[in-house]
Amino acid sequence: MLNKLVLGLLLCLMVAGVAMAQEGTSQKVKAAKAGEIKLLADQSAGIKSALDTDGFKLPGNIGELIDKARESGNPAETWPVALSLWMAEKASGQTSGLITAQTLLEEATDKARRNKDAANLGMAAFAYQSMGDDAMFTTLMAESQAAASAATGEKAGPYTFDMEVNNYWTEPADIYLGDAFLGTVYPGYYIFWNDLPIGYYYLYAYGLNSGGYTVVQVNGTAYSFNSVDLVY
Repeated sequence: MLNKLVLGLLLCLMVAGVAMAQEGTSQKVKAAKAGEIKLLADQSAGIKSALDTDGFKLPGNIGELIDKARESGNPAETWPVALSLWMAEKASGQTSGLITAQTLLEEATDKARRNKDAANLGMAAFAYQSMGDDAMFTTLMAESQAAASAATGEKAGPYTFDMEVNNYWTEPADIYLGDAFLGTVYPGYYIFWNDLPIGYYYLYAYGLNSGGYTVVQVNGTAYSFNSVDLVY
């Protein structure tokens, strides 16, 4: 289970007063291409070997997730990956030697700054705060608010999305978004939430009888709806 204090903040990356950039704004910054960065998709096992502990384990495809975040023109791809990597570094007391959470965070923040992307500057601020850098939090929140004020034709936040989870399992399941517990959904039923802060999350569903679980990536964009089906 992800650390309740820090990764629970993934559910709170978007707050009141941060403006949502119009779709496509973050594509202004050219994404890194293969050859410009060292790809790590085939290094997942090495990263996990260096950083996994009994208290915190990275996803099996962590290298692929890092590559996707770095190659994307959208900084929002990076925040959950960087925070997960940081938690692994904190738990293990070391870095992988291939990439660090700080590097990912700095790259994504630079994209957001060059774009004057109010939403992602706000996300960057909370990512830095969760890593203990209050000075950067203050700086980036000010930049986010300035970008929002300068934007024309864009409505100020907060922005939210709705989500439902349909349980096709034969057992009840506890549902977590990031590390925030949302509730329990029983077999043959669905459970619905609205007004969740926009962002990229991992949804975790844990079977209460078998102890099995599944993980689904959720992309919550402004006023959108996500439907997740739990199937064996």
